[in-house]
Amino acid sequence: MKLINKILAIIMKSSNELKMFLYGLFMYLKIDIEAITILATLMCIDTLFGSVKTFRIDYRQFKFKILLLGFLAKITFILIPMVVALTGKGLGYDFKLLVNISIKILICSESISIISNAIAIRTKKDVEDYDIITQFLKYLRNNFIKISEALLSTLKNK
Repeated sequence: MKLINKILAIIMKSSNELKMFLYGLFMYLKIDIEAITILATLMCIDTLFGSVKTFRIDYRQFKFKILLLGFLAKITFILIPMVVALTGKGLGYDFKLLVNISIKILICSESISIISNAIAIRTKKDVEDYDIITQFLKYLRNNFIKISEALLSTLKNK
């Protein structure tokens, strides 16, 4: 059995447990469940629009494996606000604003992608992507590095 099929089988068998775990964790971290639900819905809509776009522009490029991997990659992005919240909680910082901004950036990114796919469906021409998520991830990474360095320098000064 291929790895992707094994992963799918595990996800399907444990989807309810995984969903309950994630909901519980989002509640523990006080992450807005409604915003996460909206984000997940937009991700599903974007996947649909992306599939239609591929069929409309060149149906031969459509591959179920790519669709599935793309969808799984999108779902993992829902975890970004959780990572930010867990980091803040672990460090003793209030990252609520940063968590909310991360959710809003993800929502905007999905909306931009849906609209871009709609344009591509209508015109039968690809639209250049606008990648705000990578910019935001680099921002998070750079700031977490600064926090780590500040913590390390606290140790060095003692």
